[in-house]
Amino acid sequence: MDYLPAERERGITINSAAITFGWKDHQINLIDTPGHVDFTIEVERALRVLDGCVTILDGVSGIQAQTLNVWKQSEKYNLAKIIFINKLDRDGASWKRCIAQINKKLRTRPLVLQYPIFHDDIEGKGLSIDKYIDVLGIPKFDNLGKMRNLPLFLIDPINLEIIAFNPDKSLKDNSYRVKLINVRSQNDFVWDLAIKMRSAIIEILGELDQDFLDLFFDENVNGDVQLIKNEDLKLAIQRQTFCGNVTPVLLGASYRNFGVQPLLDAVVEYLPSPADRPEVTGYTFHKDKDTRKKLKKQAENEESLENITQSNVPLDPNAPLVAFAFKVVVDLQKGPMIYIKVYSGTLSARSVVINSNNGGVKERVLKLLRMYADIPEEITSIGCGQIGVAIGLKQTRTGDTLLGMNHPSTRFGISSSNSAATSKTGMDPTQDSWGALGDDSFGGSLGGTTAKPVGLYLHGIDIPPPVFFCSVEPESQSDEKHLMTCLSNTLLEDPSLRIYTDNEAGQLLLSGMGELHLEIVRNRLLNELKVKAIFGKMRVSYRESVSFLYETKDFLYDNMVLGKQCKFGISLSVEPIEEPLNPNLDKSLIKLENDNFVTFEKVSIQKVDSNVQNHSKKSKIKHGNNTEHSNITDHHNSTINTILVALSTAIYQGPMLGFPLTKTFIKVSGFQEFGSELSSISAIRLGTRAALKSALEGAGPVLEEPTMRVVINCPDEYVGTVVNDLEKGRRGRIISLDEKDEIETFGTNNDFSGLGVYELLGSKDSDYSASKEITCNVPLSSMVGFSSVLRRLTAGTGAFVMHLDGFSPVDQHTQNEIVKETRGY
Repeated sequence: MDYLPAERERGITINSAAITFGWKDHQINLIDTPGHVDFTIEVERALRVLDGCVTILDGVSGIQAQTLNVWKQSEKYNLAKIIFINKLDRDGASWKRCIAQINKKLRTRPLVLQYPIFHDDIEGKGLSIDKYIDVLGIPKFDNLGKMRNLPLFLIDPINLEIIAFNPDKSLKDNSYRVKLINVRSQNDFVWDLAIKMRSAIIEILGELDQDFLDLFFDENVNGDVQLIKNEDLKLAIQRQTFCGNVTPVLLGASYRNFGVQPLLDAVVEYLPSPADRPEVTGYTFHKDKDTRKKLKKQAENEESLENITQSNVPLDPNAPLVAFAFKVVVDLQKGPMIYIKVYSGTLSARSVVINSNNGGVKERVLKLLRMYADIPEEITSIGCGQIGVAIGLKQTRTGDTLLGMNHPSTRFGISSSNSAATSKTGMDPTQDSWGALGDDSFGGSLGGTTAKPVGLYLHGIDIPPPVFFCSVEPESQSDEKHLMTCLSNTLLEDPSLRIYTDNEAGQLLLSGMGELHLEIVRNRLLNELKVKAIFGKMRVSYRESVSFLYETKDFLYDNMVLGKQCKFGISLSVEPIEEPLNPNLDKSLIKLENDNFVTFEKVSIQKVDSNVQNHSKKSKIKHGNNTEHSNITDHHNSTINTILVALSTAIYQGPMLGFPLTKTFIKVSGFQEFGSELSSISAIRLGTRAALKSALEGAGPVLEEPTMRVVINCPDEYVGTVVNDLEKGRRGRIISLDEKDEIETFGTNNDFSGLGVYELLGSKDSDYSASKEITCNVPLSSMVGFSSVLRRLTAGTGAFVMHLDGFSPVDQHTQNEIVKETRGY
């Protein structure tokens, strides 16, 4: 399913790709996701809309560090999973070692549903392969037994069958199932093995599933493992898979078309359909109906007018439409292609939908597509629980919720003027033009815009902060327009990218999840999109914070901007956040990006009173008039919202080197306006930014650097050399040093699969070799170029993965070096 040129060139998955296909009267929507940590956003948004997962393990490498990361991501969404151990045809593959790792590292209970029989298993019993195949009744193929690394067949203890495959044929007709019978010969170890596996599976299910246990001891079965119905076994496995109590494990070699059909059968039998999943939770943003009482409370206690209620979204094709946009791809001919999952109702072509996250903007769906990787098929509708692509939605981003025009939650929140045409507003020349696009969080947060959710919206997609950046400049002024267009489209496609302007240097800075991430983006812009631009050196994206409390009281901004006088006064303070804050416990807290928070102290309505009169000379403000009191309150809230928007964009440029702020608490204690002419929206924004900058400069600014959790696998003899390089040359801190696998601890106990896999064939895993796993924390700046160093230190045998663990302050010496490197002096 990898279709991008960069994917085929590098042999890795970069973008998630969707395909829909049928299998035995079922429709499967499959999304293939990357494994590299730099493209974790592709995994995150795919998991957000999926109902179940197939985790594919390399039979040679086993569970790697990134496997753990993706597994944890799926746990966050409570997804049922099955595991497929792949590449059993390769040298060094060991399914037994993988089973041990599943139990130890993934902390799940693997339920082994197949057992592979190799040449050595039969020849080790002193049997002839050809004769034994004849006894079992397996059809003979020309290549049967010629690939010694590939299993001869699989034992299926659930159906009590043997599954054989002809690798020379296609998936449609290369699978053969033969009923397993007990020939009662002295060497009938396959039958004995199948019964042992079936007994072990029944034992595990009996511990977990009372309904199954009652069936097993029913008078018709009476505890006989051969008499229990296959359907009852499968239903029990399905129930426990849904609950996450067990994880079915299947085996194969997909490149050889070996074991693929049973895997697809397991997807249908053991993973949930949309109807089997719990209903998703929707959130509705609304105002209290009793406006007069709330206005009075607002004036007295500064109580918020806004409330959020929760409700479940029913999986009902006849209900009003609720859909979720989880991915955007910009096509040069078709425009934005919005990947959508429909949670309720039906999405039809040519219908009009409401984007609840984007202020209730209305858009028309021109076409609907079903994707087969990069090949589209036009369809008329997307049903409930299905995934498809919508064409024509130009105002929709990743994480947006789309509602039908008849959805009851939009009844009071949307006006007839909300449309794609009227939603576009002119760009404020005093505001960073990339603020709204590059700094937004996706999926329900206000971010850098003033649009609030209208009606019901779903939980968005969590996006980790970027850690690398580079500068981007057009080669000439004539190339700037094409560069800006391509960057805008790239940001729509990949929400983990950020773009902001370095005002001091006058540069555009592109930030992303890692070196590989930015390299892929740069190559695509230059080679595929034919952008003529100069990309600077990739650098680590540091963060800035403050050391102590500092208050800027009665700060007055009074300047000429573009020939227009701007005047606004504001008082605010900044201080470091020592311990995590919880906006759910303290409703006055507003969470911004990068763990920054802002709060507004009570601002007297009377203080704004005279200023509101200046904004409307014709109206007379009287506290006894609720309508005019409402004008005061609305203007007061509008000013606060403008300040909030200014702060949410200003935090992306710290006072030292222009890096984004982190862990900073901002408190706004008051503001002063000077009429609509002087204190325009632009004046409020500029004054707020200037006040914040002044406060940050006085609060002892400090640098914080991204720290990575690094997991390194290498042979035991190289551990000392690698640890020495980490501790002395890279400021690393070792957290643990473990054996990669401890197979000898898994004897014949039923603690991981209900099956003593190492005893059944009379031997332990001969492919196991001593290896160490080093877990450590290392500053990201020290990990630049580590890949080539690790290969040199371990003679090409070492491998590592890393992910962001957080940001930590740097010492004064390191800070001085970073400042010198960045500034050049």
